[in-house]
Amino acid sequence: MFSLHASAMAFAGFLLISTYGMVPGNADSGPGRIPVARASEAEPGMPAGSADLRVRISATPHRAQPGQLITYQVRVHNAGPGAAVLPVLVVRIPPQVDIVRTDVAECRPGDRPGEVLCPSTSDAEAGHDGGVQIIGLVRAGARGTLHAAAGLDSQIVDANPGDNHAELRTAVDPGADLRVQLSAEGRHVHAGRRFTVDAVVVNRGPQPVRNGFVMLQPKGARFVGSADKACRARGRHVGCGLRRVAADGKVRLSLVFRTAARRDGRFAGNAMVFSPRIGDRRPDNNTDRLSLRIRRPEPQVPAPPPVIGATVSRPVLAGAVAVTLGPGMSLLVYP
Repeated sequence: MFSLHASAMAFAGFLLISTYGMVPGNADSGPGRIPVARASEAEPGMPAGSADLRVRISATPHRAQPGQLITYQVRVHNAGPGAAVLPVLVVRIPPQVDIVRTDVAECRPGDRPGEVLCPSTSDAEAGHDGGVQIIGLVRAGARGTLHAAAGLDSQIVDANPGDNHAELRTAVDPGADLRVQLSAEGRHVHAGRRFTVDAVVVNRGPQPVRNGFVMLQPKGARFVGSADKACRARGRHVGCGLRRVAADGKVRLSLVFRTAARRDGRFAGNAMVFSPRIGDRRPDNNTDRLSLRIRRPEPQVPAPPPVIGATVSRPVLAGAVAVTLGPGMSLLVYP
Protein backbone atom coordinates (compact mmCIF):
# COMPACT_ATOMS: atom_id res chain seq x y z
CA MET A 1 0.00 0.00 0.00
CA PHE A 2 2.68 2.46 0.94
CA SER A 3 5.84 2.53 -1.14
CA LEU A 4 8.07 4.83 0.95
CA HIS A 5 9.91 1.82 2.42
CA ALA A 6 9.01 -1.55 3.85
CA SER A 7 5.96 -1.47 6.10
CA ALA A 8 5.77 0.01 9.62
CA MET A 9 9.25 1.46 10.65
CA ALA A 10 10.16 2.95 12.59
CA PHE A 11 11.33 4.24 9.22
CA ALA A 12 15.10 3.79 9.35
CA GLY A 13 14.81 0.29 10.76
CA PHE A 14 12.53 -0.96 8.01
CA LEU A 15 14.76 0.61 5.35
CA LEU A 16 17.75 -1.43 6.55
CA ILE A 17 15.67 -4.59 6.79
CA SER A 18 14.43 -4.22 3.22
CA THR A 19 18.00 -3.52 2.06
CA TYR A 20 20.02 -6.17 3.90
CA GLY A 21 17.48 -8.81 4.92
CA MET A 22 17.15 -10.61 8.25
CA VAL A 23 19.56 -12.91 10.03
CA PRO A 24 17.74 -15.80 11.78
CA GLY A 25 16.95 -15.18 15.42
CA ASN A 26 13.85 -15.26 17.63
CA ALA A 27 12.66 -15.09 21.19
CA ASP A 28 13.12 -18.70 22.23
CA SER A 29 16.02 -18.17 24.63
CA GLY A 30 18.21 -15.52 26.24
CA PRO A 31 21.89 -14.84 25.69
CA GLY A 32 23.18 -16.72 28.74
CA ARG A 33 26.89 -16.94 29.53
CA ILE A 34 29.18 -17.83 26.66
CA PRO A 35 31.65 -20.61 27.55
CA VAL A 36 35.35 -19.80 27.18
CA ALA A 37 38.41 -22.01 27.52
CA ARG A 38 40.08 -22.07 30.93
CA ALA A 39 43.50 -23.41 31.91
CA SER A 40 41.91 -26.06 34.12
CA GLU A 41 39.72 -27.21 31.21
CA ALA A 42 42.50 -27.56 28.64
CA GLU A 43 42.37 -30.69 26.60
CA PRO A 44 45.35 -33.07 26.75
CA GLY A 45 48.09 -31.93 24.40
CA MET A 46 46.78 -28.32 24.17
CA PRO A 47 49.72 -25.87 24.13
CA ALA A 48 50.30 -23.70 27.17
CA GLY A 49 48.54 -20.34 27.04
CA SER A 50 50.46 -17.13 26.50
CA ALA A 51 47.76 -14.81 25.11
CA ASP A 52 45.44 -12.64 27.18
CA LEU A 53 42.26 -12.05 25.18
CA ARG A 54 39.83 -9.34 26.29
CA VAL A 55 36.34 -8.51 25.01
CA ARG A 56 34.03 -5.53 25.54
CA ILE A 57 30.47 -4.85 24.35
CA SER A 58 28.54 -1.59 24.11
CA ALA A 59 25.29 -0.43 22.51
CA THR A 60 23.98 2.71 20.80
CA PRO A 61 21.65 4.26 21.79
CA HIS A 62 22.19 3.72 25.48
CA ARG A 63 18.42 3.49 25.94
CA ALA A 64 16.72 1.25 23.38
CA GLN A 65 13.63 2.45 21.52
CA PRO A 66 10.84 0.00 20.54
CA GLY A 67 10.57 -0.38 16.78
CA GLN A 68 13.93 1.31 16.17
CA LEU A 69 17.52 0.32 15.48
CA ILE A 70 20.11 -0.60 18.07
CA THR A 71 23.81 -1.07 17.26
CA TYR A 72 25.99 -3.45 19.28
CA GLN A 73 29.74 -2.80 19.10
CA VAL A 74 31.96 -5.68 20.23
CA ARG A 75 35.70 -4.96 20.62
CA VAL A 76 38.41 -7.62 21.00
CA HIS A 77 42.00 -7.10 22.18
CA ASN A 78 44.95 -9.45 22.68
CA ALA A 79 47.12 -8.15 25.51
CA GLY A 80 49.76 -10.78 24.71
CA PRO A 81 52.50 -11.56 25.17
CA GLY A 82 51.84 -14.35 22.67
CA ALA A 83 49.45 -14.78 19.74
CA ALA A 84 45.93 -16.19 20.07
CA VAL A 85 45.48 -19.13 17.72
CA LEU A 86 42.36 -18.82 15.52
CA PRO A 87 40.17 -17.05 18.11
CA VAL A 88 36.40 -17.34 17.87
CA LEU A 89 34.01 -14.58 18.95
CA VAL A 90 30.47 -15.50 19.94
CA VAL A 91 27.85 -12.78 20.44
CA ARG A 92 24.34 -13.42 21.73
CA ILE A 93 21.74 -10.80 20.93
CA PRO A 94 18.60 -10.38 23.11
CA PRO A 95 15.46 -12.23 21.93
CA GLN A 96 13.58 -8.90 21.68
CA VAL A 97 15.99 -7.75 18.94
CA ASP A 98 15.91 -8.97 15.32
CA ILE A 99 19.36 -8.98 13.72
CA VAL A 100 19.60 -6.89 10.55
CA ARG A 101 23.27 -7.19 9.56
CA THR A 102 26.91 -7.34 10.67
CA ASP A 103 29.92 -5.54 9.20
CA VAL A 104 32.21 -8.60 9.18
CA ALA A 105 31.86 -11.06 6.31
CA GLU A 106 33.12 -14.04 8.35
CA CYS A 107 30.32 -13.70 10.91
CA ARG A 108 27.36 -16.05 10.54
CA PRO A 109 24.32 -17.21 12.54
CA GLY A 110 25.19 -19.60 15.36
CA ASP A 111 23.42 -22.70 16.55
CA ARG A 112 21.21 -20.85 19.03
CA PRO A 113 18.58 -18.20 18.26
CA GLY A 114 20.05 -14.70 18.29
CA GLU A 115 23.62 -16.05 18.23
CA VAL A 116 26.32 -14.59 15.95
CA LEU A 117 29.49 -16.65 15.42
CA CYS A 118 32.63 -14.86 14.18
CA PRO A 119 35.59 -17.24 13.66
CA SER A 120 38.93 -15.67 12.77
CA THR A 121 40.73 -17.00 9.71
CA SER A 122 44.14 -16.07 11.14
CA ASP A 123 45.93 -15.84 14.50
CA ALA A 124 45.57 -12.65 16.56
CA GLU A 125 49.04 -11.36 17.34
CA ALA A 126 49.87 -9.62 20.61
CA GLY A 127 48.49 -6.07 20.60
CA HIS A 128 45.88 -6.97 17.98
CA ASP A 129 42.55 -5.08 18.09
CA GLY A 130 39.43 -6.19 16.28
CA GLY A 131 35.70 -6.30 16.57
CA VAL A 132 32.31 -6.52 14.93
CA GLN A 133 29.32 -4.23 14.65
CA ILE A 134 25.88 -5.84 14.81
CA ILE A 135 22.80 -3.83 13.84
CA GLY A 136 19.44 -4.99 15.14
CA LEU A 137 15.84 -3.83 15.23
CA VAL A 138 14.17 -3.66 18.63
CA ARG A 139 10.75 -5.24 18.44
CA ALA A 140 7.76 -2.96 18.97
CA GLY A 141 6.60 -5.05 21.92
CA ALA A 142 9.98 -5.03 23.71
CA ARG A 143 9.81 -4.17 27.40
CA GLY A 144 12.13 -4.03 30.38
CA THR A 145 15.84 -4.72 29.77
CA LEU A 146 17.76 -6.14 26.81
CA HIS A 147 20.51 -8.59 27.85
CA ALA A 148 23.40 -9.13 25.38
CA ALA A 149 26.63 -11.08 25.87
CA ALA A 150 29.92 -11.68 24.07
CA GLY A 151 32.64 -14.28 24.63
CA LEU A 152 36.03 -15.32 23.18
CA ASP A 153 37.60 -18.70 22.71
CA SER A 154 40.98 -19.73 21.32
CA GLN A 155 43.02 -22.89 20.76
CA ILE A 156 45.54 -21.36 23.17
CA VAL A 157 44.38 -21.51 26.78
CA ASP A 158 44.03 -18.02 28.29
CA ALA A 159 45.76 -17.72 31.64
CA ASN A 160 43.39 -14.83 32.53
CA PRO A 161 39.96 -15.94 31.27
CA GLY A 162 37.98 -13.55 33.48
CA ASP A 163 37.92 -10.85 30.80
CA ASN A 164 37.06 -13.24 27.96
CA HIS A 165 33.37 -12.67 28.63
CA ALA A 166 31.31 -9.46 28.71
CA GLU A 167 27.64 -8.75 29.28
CA LEU A 168 25.49 -5.69 28.64
CA ARG A 169 22.06 -4.68 29.89
CA THR A 170 20.17 -1.97 28.02
CA ALA A 171 16.90 -0.49 29.28
CA VAL A 172 13.99 -0.19 26.83
CA ASP A 173 12.29 3.18 26.67
CA PRO A 174 8.47 3.11 26.92
CA GLY A 175 8.27 5.02 23.62
CA ALA A 176 5.17 6.66 22.14
CA ASP A 177 2.10 5.57 20.19
CA LEU A 178 1.57 7.71 17.09
CA ARG A 179 -1.52 7.42 14.89
CA VAL A 180 -2.40 9.26 11.67
CA GLN A 181 -5.85 9.69 10.09
CA LEU A 182 -6.68 11.29 6.71
CA SER A 183 -9.97 13.03 5.94
CA ALA A 184 -11.59 15.41 3.42
CA GLU A 185 -14.93 17.13 2.92
CA GLY A 186 -17.25 14.85 0.99
CA ARG A 187 -16.53 11.74 -1.02
CA HIS A 188 -15.57 13.39 -4.30
CA VAL A 189 -13.62 16.34 -5.74
CA HIS A 190 -14.06 18.26 -8.99
CA ALA A 191 -11.53 17.99 -11.79
CA GLY A 192 -9.34 21.06 -12.20
CA ARG A 193 -10.14 22.45 -8.76
CA ARG A 194 -8.37 22.68 -5.42
CA PHE A 195 -9.35 20.61 -2.41
CA THR A 196 -8.02 20.11 1.13
CA VAL A 197 -6.90 16.92 2.85
CA ASP A 198 -6.53 16.96 6.65
CA ALA A 199 -3.96 14.72 8.35
CA VAL A 200 -4.58 14.40 12.10
CA VAL A 201 -1.73 12.96 14.20
CA VAL A 202 -2.52 11.67 17.70
CA ASN A 203 0.07 10.61 20.27
CA ARG A 204 -1.22 8.25 22.92
CA GLY A 205 2.09 8.44 24.79
CA PRO A 206 3.55 7.91 27.23
CA GLN A 207 6.50 9.81 25.69
CA PRO A 208 6.10 13.16 23.86
CA VAL A 209 7.38 13.35 20.28
CA ARG A 210 9.39 16.43 19.28
CA ASN A 211 10.68 15.48 15.84
CA GLY A 212 7.94 13.50 14.12
CA PHE A 213 7.24 13.38 10.38
CA VAL A 214 4.25 12.65 8.18
CA MET A 215 5.01 11.27 4.71
CA LEU A 216 2.20 11.26 2.17
CA GLN A 217 2.09 9.77 -1.32
CA PRO A 218 -0.66 11.36 -3.44
CA LYS A 219 -1.95 9.89 -6.72
CA GLY A 220 -4.31 11.70 -9.06
CA ALA A 221 -3.58 15.23 -7.85
CA ARG A 222 -0.70 17.71 -7.52
CA PHE A 223 0.39 19.13 -4.15
CA VAL A 224 -0.11 22.91 -3.95
CA GLY A 225 0.84 23.78 -0.36
CA SER A 226 -0.11 23.55 3.30
CA ALA A 227 -1.75 26.03 5.64
CA ASP A 228 1.19 26.26 8.05
CA LYS A 229 3.90 25.76 5.37
CA ALA A 230 5.16 22.68 7.24
CA CYS A 231 4.92 20.40 4.19
CA ARG A 232 7.08 20.16 1.07
CA ALA A 233 6.90 18.05 -2.06
CA ARG A 234 9.86 15.89 -2.99
CA GLY A 235 9.46 13.75 -6.04
CA ARG A 236 6.26 11.77 -5.76
CA HIS A 237 5.99 12.27 -1.99
CA VAL A 238 5.03 15.08 0.38
CA GLY A 239 6.86 15.38 3.71
CA CYS A 240 5.57 17.32 6.73
CA GLY A 241 7.57 18.14 9.85
CA LEU A 242 5.57 18.00 13.08
CA ARG A 243 5.83 20.38 15.97
CA ARG A 244 5.90 18.85 19.45
CA VAL A 245 3.15 16.28 19.97
CA ALA A 246 2.57 15.85 23.70
CA ALA A 247 1.36 12.63 25.26
CA ASP A 248 -2.40 12.46 24.61
CA GLY A 249 -1.89 15.43 22.26
CA LYS A 250 -3.07 16.06 18.70
CA VAL A 251 -1.71 17.94 15.66
CA ARG A 252 -3.69 18.74 12.49
CA LEU A 253 -2.10 19.34 9.09
CA SER A 254 -4.09 20.80 6.17
CA LEU A 255 -2.69 19.98 2.72
CA VAL A 256 -4.04 21.53 -0.50
CA PHE A 257 -4.07 19.59 -3.79
CA ARG A 258 -5.30 20.27 -7.31
CA THR A 259 -6.59 17.70 -9.80
CA ALA A 260 -6.07 17.81 -13.56
CA ALA A 261 -8.55 19.97 -15.49
CA ARG A 262 -10.16 17.23 -17.58
CA ARG A 263 -9.84 13.96 -15.79
CA ASP A 264 -12.05 11.29 -14.32
CA GLY A 265 -10.89 8.65 -11.86
CA ARG A 266 -9.85 8.70 -8.20
CA PHE A 267 -7.53 10.54 -5.88
CA ALA A 268 -5.60 8.23 -3.53
CA GLY A 269 -3.47 9.39 -0.62
CA ASN A 270 -1.31 7.06 1.53
CA ALA A 271 0.14 8.53 4.73
CA MET A 272 2.65 7.37 7.32
CA VAL A 273 3.70 8.99 10.62
CA PHE A 274 6.94 8.21 12.45
CA SER A 275 9.66 9.58 14.68
CA PRO A 276 13.34 8.89 13.92
CA ARG A 277 14.26 9.02 17.63
CA ILE A 278 11.30 7.91 19.74
CA GLY A 279 10.11 4.33 19.38
CA ASP A 280 6.51 3.40 18.64
CA ARG A 281 4.75 0.73 20.69
CA ARG A 282 2.01 0.14 18.07
CA PRO A 283 3.34 0.65 14.53
CA ASP A 284 0.23 -0.97 13.04
CA ASN A 285 -1.68 2.34 13.28
CA ASN A 286 1.11 4.49 11.80
CA THR A 287 -0.47 4.44 8.32
CA ASP A 288 -3.75 5.50 6.76
CA ARG A 289 -5.19 6.00 3.29
CA LEU A 290 -7.85 8.18 1.66
CA SER A 291 -9.66 7.68 -1.66
CA LEU A 292 -11.86 10.31 -3.36
CA ARG A 293 -13.75 10.19 -6.64
CA ILE A 294 -12.79 12.82 -9.23
CA ARG A 295 -15.74 14.28 -11.12
CA ARG A 296 -15.71 16.50 -14.17
CA PRO A 297 -17.62 19.78 -13.73
CA GLU A 298 -21.11 19.90 -15.21
CA PRO A 299 -21.10 21.38 -18.74
CA GLN A 300 -22.38 24.96 -18.94
CA VAL A 301 -25.56 25.34 -21.03
CA PRO A 302 -25.36 28.62 -23.00
CA ALA A 303 -28.32 31.03 -22.82
CA PRO A 304 -30.49 31.11 -25.98
CA PRO A 305 -29.72 34.04 -28.33
CA PRO A 306 -32.26 36.87 -28.58
CA VAL A 307 -34.86 36.54 -31.37
CA ILE A 308 -34.78 39.51 -33.79
CA GLY A 309 -38.22 40.80 -34.77
CA ALA A 310 -40.00 39.71 -31.62
CA THR A 311 -42.89 41.96 -30.62
CA VAL A 312 -43.98 42.83 -27.12
CA SER A 313 -47.67 43.35 -26.50
CA ARG A 314 -48.46 46.43 -24.48
CA PRO A 315 -51.29 48.92 -24.48
CA VAL A 316 -50.90 51.74 -26.98
CA LEU A 317 -51.72 55.21 -25.69
CA ALA A 318 -53.63 57.69 -27.78
CA GLY A 319 -51.41 59.94 -29.85
CA ALA A 320 -48.48 57.50 -30.11
CA VAL A 321 -46.56 57.54 -33.34
CA ALA A 322 -45.01 54.26 -34.67
CA VAL A 323 -41.52 54.68 -36.09
CA THR A 324 -40.14 51.84 -38.25
CA LEU A 325 -36.41 51.17 -37.61
CA GLY A 326 -35.98 48.21 -39.95
CA PRO A 327 -37.46 44.90 -41.01
CA GLY A 328 -39.54 43.63 -38.14
CA MET A 329 -38.39 46.44 -35.83
CA SER A 330 -40.51 49.43 -34.79
CA LEU A 331 -40.53 52.05 -32.03
CA LEU A 332 -43.51 53.77 -30.47
CA VAL A 333 -42.97 57.45 -29.71
CA TYR A 334 -45.30 59.07 -27.23
CA PRO A 335 -46.01 62.76 -27.31
